[in-house]
Amino acid sequence: MKKNYKHTIAIDIDGVLANFEGEFCDRFGDDNRHLVSLSARYPDVDKDLIDEFSNDPNTYADLVPYFGGIHLCYKARECGLYVLLITSRPKHLAEVTRNWLEGYDVPYNELIYSKDKAEVIKEYNQMYPNRPVRCLVDDVATNLENLPSGVIGVAWNRSWNAGFYPMAYYDEALMKILIKMDTESSWRGFWENENE
Repeated sequence: MKKNYKHTIAIDIDGVLANFEGEFCDRFGDDNRHLVSLSARYPDVDKDLIDEFSNDPNTYADLVPYFGGIHLCYKARECGLYVLLITSRPKHLAEVTRNWLEGYDVPYNELIYSKDKAEVIKEYNQMYPNRPVRCLVDDVATNLENLPSGVIGVAWNRSWNAGFYPMAYYDEALMKILIKMDTESSWRGFWENENE
């Protein structure tokens, strides 16, 4: 039986579901963690070494999961949302990515590889107007800018996107996804409507 989804939520992998940051810092150090650009963080490290590390399937095979991000996927599915994972990982990492997602039992419907998430969402919404992407959750705030009309950008709480609102995070004590907002946000309505 085919499930009818009202909306789609797009979720990033590295920084939301998988701790690529921790693996990277183990290799290159903890300098300038407030910067999202890896080459800007480590100006003295040869860019080829960073690229080699970022393109090596072994880098991704054993990444530590973020429980809160995986909980977000479960909660989205529980709310009847279609879960679209969009990652900026290179496509040659497809097998290791699928294996990692299966290994941690991450619930999702579809997986797309692209560095231009706004463009992917625009094309996706044209192809699937009956279940359009209405929200992108990403740890990189620049990915949340210039999203298509009607799409909410929500930053996953990381040091490099401090000050971006709305910002979502997992509260371990409450075992819930919470949101920080500087003003009223349509994220709250989006999420609450799906819970009804």
